Amino acid sequence: KIAQTLRIDFDEVKARDPYRIVADLLGRGKETFAEIRSFMTHNGLSPMKIASIFGNYIFNQQREQNNKKIWSKSDFAELVQLSMSALDLGNVLLSLLYDNMKEITHECCVEIILKAHYCYFVCCSSEGCKLILRIVKDLVNKFIEAEKFRLLVRLLVGIKSYSQMEYIIDILIKYGQFELILKRDEEMDKEEVLEFRSA
Repeated sequence: KIAQTLRIDFDEVKARDPYRIVADLLGRGKETFAEIRSFMTHNGLSPMKIASIFGNYIFNQQREQNNKKIWSKSDFAELVQLSMSALDLGNVLLSLLYDNMKEITHECCVEIILKAHYCYFVCCSSEGCKLILRIVKDLVNKFIEAEKFRLLVRLLVGIKSYSQMEYIIDILIKYGQFELILKRDEEMDKEEVLEFRSA
């Protein structure tokens, strides 16, 4: 089936580098996830190399789409699960973020941070989550200077560490942007609203 999906001969599938096969399948979207899972299971591939492939795929997709929503929550969760190691994937995403910080938009930066945080969260990496909080704190002044207050709200609601990120609420109040939280409240689903209001 992989040969059919990639439109190559079966012999070429056997001869081609297995990591290239995974990258090619991944580029064809969610419809190939089952094939990727089966292929990786039968070829004993390295989690770190797979994380690199997935990380580059996620980063490049997000950079191309900037701040647009590319994946639903469930689709991205499936993508992270498929990557074999959420921890390695989070590390790859942050490495790509650091390497490309000057070339990407503020919006793309925020989306990559949130995706890396999700990776650390699902694998219960407290160190990874703490690192994300430090990165956000380091970037706050840059977002203030660019008047990207919506992105501060996006980070606050996306990371959900409300007590550790209370300073963002203080910043929004100071700059007369607190209404952005109320507008964001309208965009969140019921579970998110209850969690936010109880924080």
